[in-house]
Amino acid sequence: MTKLIKSLLLLAVAISALTLVSCSEDDDDGPSGVSGTLVGSWESASVTIDEITVNGQDLVAYLQGIGFPQELIDFFEAGLAEGTEESFAIDLEFRADGTYTATDETGSENGTWELTSGDTVILFDKGTENEFEMTIVSLTDTRFEGSVMDVDNSEDIDEDGTNDELSISLTLVLTKS
Repeated sequence: MTKLIKSLLLLAVAISALTLVSCSEDDDDGPSGVSGTLVGSWESASVTIDEITVNGQDLVAYLQGIGFPQELIDFFEAGLAEGTEESFAIDLEFRADGTYTATDETGSENGTWELTSGDTVILFDKGTENEFEMTIVSLTDTRFEGSVMDVDNSEDIDEDGTNDELSISLTLVLTKS
């Protein structure tokens, strides 16, 4: 039971780190279109956990299946949602030169970004161990909504000798500052 909680908390931290790799600043002669709309400073407005699965099974069903009491499941879900919201309280700055700065209460981190898949996906830190993608769900001059999915199969949560696949997808909403 402790191993599952540890694994899920590690995933939340990993997703937080991934989110820290997503921003840039504005430039007078900057790009137009999607890239031009992204350029600038953005503040976190909300984070919604869309789905958490373990080995393809809904988290709640998985926890029930390995004998977790409902009280503990409810407590864990509430804590995970609150922790995710807090961990995504970041400011992002996308720059026209393809770099970004992400700032949260612990400091700032820099990296690179580019658009892929017909300008529908932001690829962060291409070619590094921190590389990840965020799908653009919607984008206006003042509001950004992106979707992120992360999969971690580095832990044997149920201690059956096989690493389990923990998957989390979430939606991040940012507003331009």
